[in-house]
Amino acid sequence: MYRITLLFGGKAVRKFNFEQEAVCIGRDADCEVLIDNIGVSRRHATIEKANGEYILTDLKSHNGTFVHGERIYHHQLNDGDEFFIGKYSIQFENLDVEVNEPAPPPAELATAGMQDMTFRLDKGEIEKIMGASTTGLVPKLSLLAPQKEQETWSLEGPYFLIGSDPAAAVRIKGFLMPACVAMLVKDDTSFHVVSLSKKKPVLVKGEKVAAHQLGDGEEFKVGNKMFRFATS
Repeated sequence: MYRITLLFGGKAVRKFNFEQEAVCIGRDADCEVLIDNIGVSRRHATIEKANGEYILTDLKSHNGTFVHGERIYHHQLNDGDEFFIGKYSIQFENLDVEVNEPAPPPAELATAGMQDMTFRLDKGEIEKIMGASTTGLVPKLSLLAPQKEQETWSLEGPYFLIGSDPAAAVRIKGFLMPACVAMLVKDDTSFHVVSLSKKKPVLVKGEKVAAHQLGDGEEFKVGNKMFRFATS
Protein backbone atom coordinates (compact mmCIF):
# COMPACT_ATOMS: atom_id res chain seq x y z
CA MET A 1 0.00 0.00 0.00
CA TYR A 2 1.20 3.49 -0.75
CA ARG A 3 0.06 7.08 -0.70
CA ILE A 4 0.70 9.85 -3.20
CA THR A 5 0.03 13.50 -2.47
CA LEU A 6 -0.62 15.93 -5.31
CA LEU A 7 0.74 19.42 -4.64
CA PHE A 8 0.44 22.70 -6.52
CA GLY A 9 2.53 25.70 -5.52
CA GLY A 10 3.83 23.73 -2.53
CA LYS A 11 0.32 23.15 -1.15
CA ALA A 12 -1.38 19.76 -0.99
CA VAL A 13 -4.33 19.52 -3.39
CA ARG A 14 -5.36 15.90 -2.88
CA LYS A 15 -4.13 12.63 -1.36
CA PHE A 16 -4.62 9.14 -2.78
CA ASN A 17 -4.13 5.76 -1.05
CA PHE A 18 -3.63 2.75 -3.35
CA GLU A 19 -3.37 -1.00 -2.85
CA GLN A 20 -3.64 -2.03 -6.52
CA GLU A 21 -0.65 -3.17 -8.54
CA ALA A 22 -0.73 -0.30 -11.07
CA VAL A 23 -2.16 3.21 -11.34
CA CYS A 24 -2.03 5.74 -14.14
CA ILE A 25 -1.46 9.47 -13.79
CA GLY A 26 -2.67 11.85 -16.48
CA ARG A 27 -5.31 14.11 -17.99
CA ASP A 28 -7.55 11.31 -19.23
CA ALA A 29 -10.74 10.80 -17.21
CA ASP A 30 -9.91 7.08 -16.85
CA CYS A 31 -6.68 7.79 -14.95
CA GLU A 32 -6.64 6.86 -11.28
CA VAL A 33 -4.83 10.16 -10.58
CA LEU A 34 -6.51 12.77 -12.75
CA ILE A 35 -4.61 16.04 -13.33
CA ASP A 36 -6.68 18.37 -15.48
CA ASN A 37 -3.90 20.56 -16.86
CA ILE A 38 -2.81 21.11 -20.45
CA GLY A 39 0.84 20.53 -19.48
CA VAL A 40 -0.02 16.95 -18.53
CA SER A 41 -0.40 14.24 -21.18
CA ARG A 42 -3.61 12.21 -21.30
CA ARG A 43 -1.73 9.17 -20.03
CA HIS A 44 1.41 10.71 -18.59
CA ALA A 45 2.97 8.17 -16.21
CA THR A 46 2.32 5.01 -14.22
CA ILE A 47 3.29 3.62 -10.83
CA GLU A 48 3.54 -0.17 -10.79
CA LYS A 49 4.51 -2.63 -8.08
CA ALA A 50 7.04 -5.23 -9.20
CA ASN A 51 8.96 -7.64 -6.96
CA GLY A 52 8.06 -5.60 -3.90
CA GLU A 53 9.31 -2.33 -5.45
CA TYR A 54 7.35 0.60 -6.82
CA ILE A 55 8.40 1.73 -10.29
CA LEU A 56 7.53 5.13 -11.78
CA THR A 57 7.40 5.02 -15.61
CA ASP A 58 6.99 7.97 -17.97
CA LEU A 59 4.67 7.03 -20.87
CA LYS A 60 6.59 9.01 -23.50
CA SER A 61 4.83 12.16 -22.30
CA HIS A 62 5.39 15.43 -24.13
CA ASN A 63 6.62 17.49 -21.17
CA GLY A 64 8.32 14.69 -19.27
CA THR A 65 8.44 13.39 -15.71
CA PHE A 66 11.20 14.65 -13.40
CA VAL A 67 12.81 13.18 -10.28
CA HIS A 68 15.52 15.08 -8.39
CA GLY A 69 15.65 17.60 -11.25
CA GLU A 70 16.30 14.96 -13.94
CA ARG A 71 13.96 13.74 -16.64
CA ILE A 72 13.27 10.02 -16.16
CA TYR A 73 11.72 7.17 -18.10
CA HIS A 74 11.89 4.55 -15.33
CA HIS A 75 12.61 5.24 -11.67
CA GLN A 76 12.40 3.08 -8.55
CA LEU A 77 10.45 5.09 -6.00
CA ASN A 78 11.66 5.30 -2.41
CA ASP A 79 9.59 6.44 0.53
CA GLY A 80 9.60 10.25 0.56
CA ASP A 81 10.49 10.68 -3.12
CA GLU A 82 9.00 13.63 -4.96
CA PHE A 83 8.49 13.80 -8.70
CA PHE A 84 7.18 16.49 -11.02
CA ILE A 85 4.59 16.44 -13.78
CA GLY A 86 3.78 19.76 -15.44
CA LYS A 87 3.27 22.39 -12.75
CA TYR A 88 2.49 19.78 -10.11
CA SER A 89 4.73 17.97 -7.64
CA ILE A 90 3.78 14.54 -6.35
CA GLN A 91 5.04 13.03 -3.10
CA PHE A 92 5.31 9.25 -2.73
CA GLU A 93 4.94 7.42 0.60
CA ASN A 94 5.53 3.69 0.88
CA LEU A 95 3.12 2.44 3.55
CA ASP A 96 4.28 -1.18 3.31
CA VAL A 97 7.47 -0.77 5.31
CA GLU A 98 9.10 1.74 7.61
CA VAL A 99 12.10 3.37 5.95
CA ASN A 100 14.84 4.42 8.36
CA GLU A 101 17.05 6.40 5.99
CA PRO A 102 15.12 8.22 3.28
CA ALA A 103 17.37 9.94 0.74
CA PRO A 104 15.59 13.05 -0.51
CA PRO A 105 17.23 15.64 -2.79
CA PRO A 106 18.65 18.88 -1.29
CA ALA A 107 15.96 20.51 0.84
CA GLU A 108 14.60 23.33 -1.29
CA LEU A 109 15.60 22.28 -4.78
CA ALA A 110 12.30 20.66 -5.66
CA THR A 111 9.74 22.88 -3.96
CA ALA A 112 11.28 26.27 -4.66
CA GLY A 113 10.05 26.69 -8.17
CA MET A 114 10.13 23.65 -10.45
CA GLN A 115 6.38 23.25 -10.09
CA ASP A 116 6.12 26.72 -11.67
CA MET A 117 8.02 25.74 -14.83
CA THR A 118 6.14 26.49 -18.05
CA PHE A 119 8.74 25.55 -20.68
CA ARG A 120 8.07 22.76 -23.19
CA LEU A 121 10.47 19.88 -23.82
CA ASP A 122 10.32 18.38 -27.31
CA LYS A 123 9.98 14.64 -27.86
CA GLY A 124 13.38 13.02 -28.06
CA GLU A 125 15.00 16.17 -26.68
CA ILE A 126 17.23 14.38 -24.20
CA GLU A 127 18.82 12.18 -26.86
CA LYS A 128 19.45 15.11 -29.18
CA ILE A 129 20.87 17.59 -26.72
CA MET A 130 23.17 15.08 -25.07
CA GLY A 131 24.83 14.29 -28.42
CA ALA A 132 28.13 15.80 -29.53
CA SER A 133 28.09 19.42 -30.66
CA THR A 134 28.53 19.88 -34.39
CA THR A 135 30.64 22.97 -33.81
CA GLY A 136 32.60 21.83 -30.77
CA LEU A 137 31.84 25.17 -29.10
CA VAL A 138 30.48 25.20 -25.55
CA PRO A 139 28.05 28.02 -24.64
CA LYS A 140 28.82 29.94 -21.46
CA LEU A 141 26.98 31.95 -18.85
CA SER A 142 28.83 34.74 -17.04
CA LEU A 143 27.86 36.62 -13.90
CA LEU A 144 28.85 40.24 -14.61
CA ALA A 145 27.56 42.04 -11.53
CA PRO A 146 28.10 42.49 -8.67
CA GLN A 147 31.71 42.74 -9.81
CA LYS A 148 33.16 40.95 -6.77
CA GLU A 149 31.04 37.89 -7.58
CA GLN A 150 32.01 37.55 -11.25
CA GLU A 151 32.09 33.94 -12.44
CA THR A 152 31.61 31.93 -15.65
CA TRP A 153 29.93 28.55 -16.17
CA SER A 154 30.15 26.22 -19.18
CA LEU A 155 26.74 25.05 -20.40
CA GLU A 156 27.28 21.44 -21.43
CA GLY A 157 23.96 19.86 -20.44
CA PRO A 158 20.24 20.10 -21.24
CA TYR A 159 19.25 22.44 -18.40
CA PHE A 160 20.79 24.40 -15.54
CA LEU A 161 19.11 25.55 -12.33
CA ILE A 162 20.08 29.03 -11.12
CA GLY A 163 19.68 29.90 -7.44
CA SER A 164 21.07 29.73 -3.93
CA ASP A 165 20.58 25.98 -3.47
CA PRO A 166 23.91 24.13 -3.09
CA ALA A 167 22.76 21.69 -5.76
CA ALA A 168 22.02 24.40 -8.35
CA ALA A 169 24.30 24.21 -11.39
CA VAL A 170 24.65 28.01 -11.33
CA ARG A 171 24.78 28.88 -7.65
CA ILE A 172 24.34 32.52 -6.67
CA LYS A 173 24.15 34.00 -3.22
CA GLY A 174 22.24 36.99 -1.96
CA PHE A 175 19.77 38.21 0.62
CA LEU A 176 16.49 36.28 0.21
CA MET A 177 17.71 34.75 -3.06
CA PRO A 178 15.37 31.78 -3.80
CA ALA A 179 16.80 28.29 -3.92
CA CYS A 180 15.73 28.07 -7.57
CA VAL A 181 15.20 31.47 -9.12
CA ALA A 182 15.57 30.64 -12.82
CA MET A 183 16.54 27.89 -15.24
CA LEU A 184 18.39 27.67 -18.54
CA VAL A 185 16.86 25.11 -20.91
CA LYS A 186 18.37 23.94 -24.19
CA ASP A 187 16.38 22.89 -27.23
CA ASP A 188 17.72 21.75 -30.61
CA THR A 189 19.25 25.11 -31.56
CA SER A 190 19.21 27.55 -28.66
CA PHE A 191 19.00 28.25 -24.93
CA HIS A 192 16.00 29.74 -23.15
CA VAL A 193 15.97 31.39 -19.74
CA VAL A 194 12.86 30.52 -17.69
CA SER A 195 11.74 32.49 -14.63
CA LEU A 196 10.89 30.34 -11.58
CA SER A 197 10.27 33.03 -8.95
CA LYS A 198 7.57 35.66 -8.70
CA LYS A 199 9.55 37.56 -6.05
CA LYS A 200 12.71 37.80 -8.17
CA PRO A 201 11.63 37.50 -11.81
CA VAL A 202 13.98 37.37 -14.78
CA LEU A 203 14.41 40.77 -16.48
CA VAL A 204 15.49 41.17 -20.09
CA LYS A 205 16.11 44.80 -21.10
CA GLY A 206 14.26 45.81 -17.95
CA GLU A 207 11.13 43.80 -18.78
CA LYS A 208 9.85 40.78 -16.85
CA VAL A 209 9.81 37.58 -18.88
CA ALA A 210 8.37 34.14 -18.14
CA ALA A 211 10.60 32.54 -20.75
CA HIS A 212 12.98 34.10 -23.28
CA GLN A 213 15.21 32.73 -26.05
CA LEU A 214 18.75 33.98 -25.51
CA GLY A 215 20.87 35.37 -28.30
CA ASP A 216 24.66 35.45 -28.36
CA GLY A 217 25.90 38.15 -25.99
CA GLU A 218 22.42 38.83 -24.58
CA GLU A 219 22.13 39.85 -20.94
CA PHE A 220 19.47 39.25 -18.33
CA LYS A 221 19.06 40.22 -14.68
CA VAL A 222 17.78 38.47 -11.56
CA GLY A 223 17.63 40.66 -8.45
CA ASN A 224 20.95 42.53 -8.43
CA LYS A 225 22.69 39.81 -10.48
CA MET A 226 23.46 40.58 -14.13
CA PHE A 227 24.23 37.65 -16.45
CA ARG A 228 25.50 37.42 -20.01
CA PHE A 229 24.95 34.43 -22.31
CA ALA A 230 27.53 33.64 -24.99
CA THR A 231 27.50 30.84 -27.56
CA SER A 232 31.27 30.31 -27.24
